Amino acid sequence: DKVEFNGTRQYLGSANQAILEIDYALNDCVIRKPLFVVEGFDSGLFGVENELGEVEYLDFREEAFFSTGNLPSQLSTYDIIYINFKNGKDYMQRNAYLVQDIIKWVNSVKQGSLPNVVLGQSMGGVIGRYALRDMENRGEAHQTNLYISHDAPHQGANMPIAIQYFARHLADQFVSTP
Repeated sequence: DKVEFNGTRQYLGSANQAILEIDYALNDCVIRKPLFVVEGFDSGLFGVENELGEVEYLDFREEAFFSTGNLPSQLSTYDIIYINFKNGKDYMQRNAYLVQDIIKWVNSVKQGSLPNVVLGQSMGGVIGRYALRDMENRGEAHQTNLYISHDAPHQGANMPIAIQYFARHLADQFVSTP
């Protein structure tokens, strides 16, 4: 399922939106055992041609299910909620608040009492961590018993200026090409 989700909690006067790609473990449209996957930095270079950005659930699934261990069989027991930010390069706080809204929504519709798992990939790891900790500081129950940070820059990231200029040049070329 693909679900458009509008955040409610604002940062600097506005909230973000996401497209949730939900893969139900039992294919019955019921969430019982949630695994949130928070996407990493999405540059937006693909523009309107790809509303999901550079990475989407099918990419995650292809890489995760390529494993030769027991990861594929374990993942297929979870209801995977892949969070695609509409603006992946928005403020981290705004994206974290959106993750909080999504967690609250899932907690309100899930059946049973199995705890949540939050997996953050790259910048999504920082956003997921911020979201969970902010909920704890505010006294809100996120019902998460496992947080996984995959390749997240918790101590900062170094992006050489030349790569930043190159990416900006590519974006300009993409936008100006008919």
